[in-house]
This record gives sequence, structure tokens and C-alpha cells, in this order.
Amino acid sequence: MRVKVIVTMIVILAGLVIALFGQDAKAPAPVYKASESQTLKLENLQLKAQLAQKDLQAAQAQFQQALVNLTNEAAAVKKANGWPDDTQFDPNTVSFSAPPPKPAAAKGDKK
Repeated sequence: MRVKVIVTMIVILAGLVIALFGQDAKAPAPVYKASESQTLKLENLQLKAQLAQKDLQAAQAQFQQALVNLTNEAAAVKKANGWPDDTQFDPNTVSFSAPPPKPAAAKGDKK
């Protein structure tokens, strides 16, 4: 009985090895080649996409700098008007508001 189990396990392992390594013996996957004009058109479109990506990155950097400039100017406005440092600025509506109320201290936190 024990011999049959061992033989069965060996056969199963051999089958797995053949299945795994036997796949390498298959013919290689076909390689599809575009015509020269198709390849040139694809390369041209690839270049356009790469240039668009660089333009996007430059635009993102400009946007970030514009937000920094807006935030800095809002801070200058708060200072010029003598408003508290924690005055809130909303860049979407270009408006200022009082800071949110501070949470009440817990009863056990009296000083």
C-alpha cells in the first residue's frame, strides 16, 4: 500500500514537471511586424504623446507655482488687514473666513 502511494506521488510529480517544463518546448509566440509606413506613423504618434506629456508636466509646475503665489498673496492680505494668522482663505472662492471654533476642553483638563 505504501509503495503504491509513493509511486502515485512520483507519477504526479513527474506529470507536473513535464507540464511545467514541457511548455518551453512549444513554438515561440509569433512576432507581428507592422509595415514601414505603419511603424513611422506609430513612432510619430508616440513622439506627439511624449511631447504632450512634457507640456502637461510644465503646465502642472506652472499651476503649482500659481497656487503658491495665490497663497502667499492671501497671507499678505491677512497681515495687511491685521487679521488673525488662523484666518481661513478659500482659493476657490477667493474669500476669507473666521477660523473654525476650537474644540471645548474636556472637563478633566481644567488648568
